[in-house]
Amino acid sequence: NMRERVRNHATTAESTTDIAMISVKPHVLPVNGMPSCPGTKFMPYMEKISVGIDSVMEMMRVFYNSPAVLSNGSDEIFARDIEGCISDNPYVEGYMFEQDGAVQGYGMAAKSFSTEYGRQCIWLEDIYIKAEYRGLGIGSQFIDYITKKYPDALLRLEVEEENARAVHVYKKSGFEFFEYKEMKKE
Repeated sequence: NMRERVRNHATTAESTTDIAMISVKPHVLPVNGMPSCPGTKFMPYMEKISVGIDSVMEMMRVFYNSPAVLSNGSDEIFARDIEGCISDNPYVEGYMFEQDGAVQGYGMAAKSFSTEYGRQCIWLEDIYIKAEYRGLGIGSQFIDYITKKYPDALLRLEVEEENARAVHVYKKSGFEFFEYKEMKKE
């Protein structure tokens, strides 16, 4: 069972399981009318054919151990995130960025409602592009894809101010900093 394999992945050294076995027409979106990285596809995890769980887990490890993220995460958390994306969880979606079979990165979008703005809120939780694919417009294309998929939603994300490249991409896509700080309780 696929979900069982995802749950057990954090403690299993050998997992070559595909994320899903459903074929779909991939989504390819241009940035400002022109594709920056022609052929890049944004495929929901649930609909991706040949990308293994190992690939997603490894990208999550790299992303969460980088200066772009304050917390380190864990394999247990990553496995729960992936399971949420491939299950019928209505609150989270996961996407693989790939071209010609080469995985370029991944993204996750979490759904909520903003009482402050009175509408659906989509949190772009993770946007990770492998180093060799950065600067090709993949992050911008993904933001455009989510914007078109949820045209009436408020989009939110978190970014470290020191991550100048990401801040530039997000500002170019229309994001702006809040004047207040957010808090959490675990």
